[in-house]
Amino acid sequence: MKRYSILAGIAILLMTACSPSIQVDYDPGSYGIYTESAMTVQAQMTQSVQTVNPPTQTPIPVGETTQTPIPSATTTLVWTPSQTTYCDQVAFIKDVTIPDATVWIQGTSLTKTWRLKNNGTCTWTSGYSLVFKQGAQMGAPSTANLPGNVRPGETVDISVNLIVPNTPGHYVGYWMLKSTSGVLFGYGDRADKPFYIDLYSGDRNLGSITGKVCYPSERIPPMTIYIQNMNNNQIVEVSIAQDQASYQATLEPGTYIAYAWTNGFQSGGAYTFAEHTLKAFEVKRGSTAEHIDICDWYGGPGSVPYPPNGPVATPTPYMDIPALTLGGLKNAEYRVAVNGVIQTIRVTNGLFQLGTDPATPGFLTVTVNEPVAFGDLNGDSVDDAAIMVSEGYGGTGVNVYVAAVANSAGIPLHKASVWIDDRAIIQSIRIDSGYIIVNAIVHGDNDPGCCPSKQVTRIFRLVDQSLVEQ
Repeated sequence: MKRYSILAGIAILLMTACSPSIQVDYDPGSYGIYTESAMTVQAQMTQSVQTVNPPTQTPIPVGETTQTPIPSATTTLVWTPSQTTYCDQVAFIKDVTIPDATVWIQGTSLTKTWRLKNNGTCTWTSGYSLVFKQGAQMGAPSTANLPGNVRPGETVDISVNLIVPNTPGHYVGYWMLKSTSGVLFGYGDRADKPFYIDLYSGDRNLGSITGKVCYPSERIPPMTIYIQNMNNNQIVEVSIAQDQASYQATLEPGTYIAYAWTNGFQSGGAYTFAEHTLKAFEVKRGSTAEHIDICDWYGGPGSVPYPPNGPVATPTPYMDIPALTLGGLKNAEYRVAVNGVIQTIRVTNGLFQLGTDPATPGFLTVTVNEPVAFGDLNGDSVDDAAIMVSEGYGGTGVNVYVAAVANSAGIPLHKASVWIDDRAIIQSIRIDSGYIIVNAIVHGDNDPGCCPSKQVTRIFRLVDQSLVEQ
């Protein structure tokens, strides 16, 4: 009996000597953005932490009649600690507003919104707050309370108001959340990484646009976006790298269209309406036009224009259709208001007249004349027309319109008209990428009826039987 007790004691001593010492290394590194402040941030993150205790060895029964085997020197006991969980921890979901590295005009008031998930074990209450950590504060408040309770696993949109700095440059501001006990926390494995605002401040005399880049395949190929000013035809080019999913550009104020071609002009896409026609947009001084997305790659041949340095468009099978002419337009049918009722009339050599005495009620003259423009208005790769139409009623007033005329197998087909002004002076009409662009002098607020003086550029798109101003 004594011999067994001695052997058991020796076994216990040997097992104790052979068992490994268990040590868990802890790296106090920060979120990788700052150096001197990193340890300060880590020191503040003294949250309650739940970990799994290492396993304890099972006591060896005393008095057993069977001898316990002695572990060999090659036996290794391995303990893998479970993932640390925190009372307060953020999971970053997305930037709801202000995508990273976008350009904004000096002095613009913005609202930055992050979508965050409670990835910890404690509920965030309205006593929790958003706190500015460091970097560029951009006029934002230093702290703002959360809107309400956010339980573990729930998401919340958290916003802060800011003003784009007046000095052009690149600005980044870092933010974290703070618990009711004053502990700062963010996202990442140690809940110590801040989320941030990243933007550029641009010239307030310019405007800017932002948008997504899409492509109908798993990867986005390299391409060039062409942003064309419809007033002067100047083009700003933006190079897109492979898999680049967004873009931004700073532009002069004006009306633009945006389209893109992959390298080698293999595929064309654009910012369009649902029916794959190019959609014009306005760039205003000191503001940003968002969601100018280059995502429509499904238009037919000719739906996406080539830039000036691109290849020459290939003639289409439709080119054998007779072209419209000024003479044909001046001897065609138009829909006009006759005594308050829309009727179809035919002009001959550019003139239609109802009645002989201008002083008689119901007298009407319709004149069709230059300026005129030819170009595709409906996406069928056949040139249509836009021309000035004037209506007089015997008095001094003359209503001036611009009419859109489709080419129907070589025959002029009046589709729609739009009123410009009484006694407007039409300086020019042109068709560009499906849009009718009219330069005219119209009446200003204080102009007499005889003498308009206000210079305007108006842009229209043919939609079914209407000319819609852009």
